[in-house]
Amino acid sequence: MIYTLPIHEQRKQICRHMFLSTLGVTERQIRTALKKRQRDGQIAMEGRGGRREAEKVEDEEKRQSILDHINKFPQMESHYCRANTKNEFPAPELNMTTMYNMYVSEMAADKKKPAARSLYNNIFKSVGLTFFALKKDACGICLRKMKENHKDESFLTMYQKHMDEKVKVRQVKEEAKKMASENPKICAAVLDLQQVIYTQESSFQYFLQKKTCKL
Repeated sequence: MIYTLPIHEQRKQICRHMFLSTLGVTERQIRTALKKRQRDGQIAMEGRGGRREAEKVEDEEKRQSILDHINKFPQMESHYCRANTKNEFPAPELNMTTMYNMYVSEMAADKKKPAARSLYNNIFKSVGLTFFALKKDACGICLRKMKENHKDESFLTMYQKHMDEKVKVRQVKEEAKKMASENPKICAAVLDLQQVIYTQESSFQYFLQKKTCKL
């Protein structure tokens, strides 16, 4: 095989290494292109025709089956860290392996072929879910709602009030920030009082464990 490159409108013979390095290709790619070369010198187009329509429909059905399965689990938005993350958190006793195994079992019960684990993982992440909930999200009311999945009306009413108050507080903070930015005579300050409390501090899970632990 002879390798050439055009130099000043003339073809000059060069070594194989220089040819491959200049074009940024491999010898295998060159041989494949030569096999596809037609009589007119053109390279034959890809003949596999892409994916069939039936395969596309099947993929879409698998994606929807994953979304339907994920949405069956209770989810909760970030509480104190909403400004830093848009992720939501499934129940803490769940993990990706557990959820995928449950999905496979559900599909088997319906006599359907499950999607691959990689597709399940990708869709899980694409809808803004994560298992790595931040520690300062450990609000007692929210953790109780997420762990116990309450159906008690009185608790659900309290939880909804809790969430409404959270929204109202954020609205007040945003309004104060806007006023301060528009009026130089106004100063808005946001204080994290937990940072200046001179007492021992532990997570909600720590005290819950102490409460339930038998001595």
